[in-house]
Amino acid sequence: MCIAGSFSVAFLLLFVGLVHSKIYKLGLLTPLYDDLEFAGKTSAAAVDMAIERINSDSFYNRNGEIKMTFVIRDTKCNSKQAIGQAADLWYNESVDAVIGPPCSIACRGVAEITSFFKIPHISWVASDPDLDDKVMYSTLSRTLGPFSKMGEFIVDVMAQYNWKRVVTLSSNYLQYMDASKAIRKVFNDNNISIAYQSTYDRTPAEKYITQTLLKTKTEGRIVFLFSPFEDRRRFMLKAHDLGMTKGDYVFYTIDMLPDEQQFDPDSIWRGNDGRDAEAREAFKSVFHVSLAALTGKQISGFRQEVGRRMRSPPYSFSLTENVKNGYPGEKWFYRLIDRVTNIRLFSMTLS
Repeated sequence: MCIAGSFSVAFLLLFVGLVHSKIYKLGLLTPLYDDLEFAGKTSAAAVDMAIERINSDSFYNRNGEIKMTFVIRDTKCNSKQAIGQAADLWYNESVDAVIGPPCSIACRGVAEITSFFKIPHISWVASDPDLDDKVMYSTLSRTLGPFSKMGEFIVDVMAQYNWKRVVTLSSNYLQYMDASKAIRKVFNDNNISIAYQSTYDRTPAEKYITQTLLKTKTEGRIVFLFSPFEDRRRFMLKAHDLGMTKGDYVFYTIDMLPDEQQFDPDSIWRGNDGRDAEAREAFKSVFHVSLAALTGKQISGFRQEVGRRMRSPPYSFSLTENVKNGYPGEKWFYRLIDRVTNIRLFSMTLS
């Protein structure tokens, strides 16, 4: 939580100019209905929980003089939609601060608007390294640490083996594109040659996977895969078919967060296509690198409560069976805890 803590301080400083008012309105921008890993339909209630506590708890609102509310807008993880909704929040809702959107492509345009109007702005997932520019995005803070730090760790590992030449294969899907962009920059900054790189849209064709791996065989032996689980497994099974998992090649698979609270090593390769035995052999050539998930009773309880509220008015979403059993299902949900912390600390400063 130390990264979140540092962002909390930055976020609080942005609010210095707002202390003369007693009623504050936050604007939440999120893809509300989309089938995404961090959609608002599995997490928006976390803001309700934070505001309820701020408004009622004397520890956060010592004099009882602060009242917080929030409005929510659907950005659809789309830049045009997000910019329009951000403008609506500013001109028609007169929000004091903006939270989100979590998608980088949507967050960039919103961050330009909030920076121009000097509106405090925080996002919990947007991870495009371009958003590090504090001149362009002067009021934006983020709670998800930069993937460049993961890249620095990988560079340290590679230095132990004196590896200087790599191949990168990347999905253009959301955070995988962000991670690939950030880590490639770290490679370039550290004089690591990217001999071949290829990017693809979601669900690549079998022909593309085969041709890409055949090209990889001629260009390098250290291969980085930035891709969702389904794509990752297909790449590795094809690499196995092409004889690339016998020790001559090393694969790094880059993931964002493990799907479960407790990291299960078998989940990296296990599937449902009848090729688990081959996949297990293929993944012996893999170093899997992932951000860690928070665990514990407090986190579990938080997930259950968010899920319960999302199934109740005013949201009333009908979600997956996993959610019906008491969990929101979104593996990015815990970043909302960081947002809750930021909002609570902000209220303490105001009071």
